[in-house]
Amino acid sequence: MKKWILATRPWSLPASVMPALVALAYVFFHKDVFSSPDWIAGIAALIGAAIFHLAGNLISDYFDYKKGVDSIDNIGQTNLTIINGILSAKQVLMFGFTLLAIGAAIGFLLVFRCGLPVLYIGIIGTALTVFYYLLKSTALGDLDIFITFGLLIALGTCYVTTGELHWPVLAVSSASGLLIVGILHANNTRDRKNDNRAGITTFAMILGLCGSKIFYTALIIGAYLIVATDIVLGLLPLTSAIVLLSLPIAVKNIRAMLRCKEMTEIAALDGQSAQLVMIFSLLVAASCFIAPLI
Repeated sequence: MKKWILATRPWSLPASVMPALVALAYVFFHKDVFSSPDWIAGIAALIGAAIFHLAGNLISDYFDYKKGVDSIDNIGQTNLTIINGILSAKQVLMFGFTLLAIGAAIGFLLVFRCGLPVLYIGIIGTALTVFYYLLKSTALGDLDIFITFGLLIALGTCYVTTGELHWPVLAVSSASGLLIVGILHANNTRDRKNDNRAGITTFAMILGLCGSKIFYTALIIGAYLIVATDIVLGLLPLTSAIVLLSLPIAVKNIRAMLRCKEMTEIAALDGQSAQLVMIFSLLVAASCFIAPLI
């Protein structure tokens, strides 16, 4: 059981769970605007997003292995499940599609419970999950991740909870979305040599090391600017200023990226970026849950 769980890379779950949690917190803060939120459906959407995410990890690992992107000499936390023979490539792919089917089943239940918009959001999300490996290979992986994790998860969670396609939630979730793109970009910046050897082109390869440093910095700063703007617009409460408590981690990550000359120096930056996503998003969510009680 342990090897099957580890194959899914469960430590990456903040990237999918946090946007859904932020959306639920947003609905809670604005609960006077919505009539009778369906919290059960919202929690089901969060679980479904997490399952889709794990499925995407497995499918991506399969194609990375087939394309030669992952190898034993990779820098950082490469998933060696297939390479070390813990599971076969076929087992990983079938496991991925099994989880995808479970996520789709949850999605269909939500379609019947909440309406057709869930189906449309789910179709787009499934396509971006299944074909992520192709988009990543053509420098569109960052955009894929932002749309999937920064926008679709929050929009879908908000819809099933409220029964409305409430577009302003995207202005809130996009902050976490930028940080989630930062996880991928840190990974791709570190792996440029291996990706080049495998014959794929990521956005980090196009930007080069200097451009990647600037882009990573802009992603993190942009997330904080979005929260500040959302507070001014009334989309988030004033208590959301507590997100500044995560600033030391953000500064530490930016410094690590800006100072690096050898890729081994940012071997763990993707994990550190995931930590920032979790703490940043938890603070935003907590501020929304606390604000009505003050």
